[in-house]
Amino acid sequence: AVTQQDPTLDRPIYQYIQHRADALRCGQPLQMPLAAGRSMDVDIEQYARTFPDSYFDPQRSSEPRDFAGLSLQQRAGNACNSVVYSVLPLGGTDWRCSSLRANARARVRGLCEDELRRQHGGIGGELDMAVGQGMQAAVVSAMAALPEDCR
Repeated sequence: AVTQQDPTLDRPIYQYIQHRADALRCGQPLQMPLAAGRSMDVDIEQYARTFPDSYFDPQRSSEPRDFAGLSLQQRAGNACNSVVYSVLPLGGTDWRCSSLRANARARVRGLCEDELRRQHGGIGGELDMAVGQGMQAAVVSAMAALPEDCR
């Protein structure tokens, strides 16, 4: 929200993050400053295990159910996540929808991976227009199955 209001802050914020990461010793919690002189300790290993949900809740302790224990590297390397998070972005605060949205993300990821396998024989590589068209109807159906407030 801050960088949307003032895009010139984008670079300094990421430079600050890189500086803090470079100064951190392995295994040491990262102390993040908060408003009013407070701070928060973030366990980097836990943050990675719970990413991407930890982006909105840095002290989150439970892994996202829709990733079924995959490593951060495996999650980051899955091209289908671009589809998943474009149709079901994180950040919603309604607790009633969190489980439904996690299940829907897993469903959409599975649809995308199935379509990649069908068209290309595996889930590696980039998505193309044919894959998008092949899974479009199924993704629309998966989204329609969610209560309107959770879409």
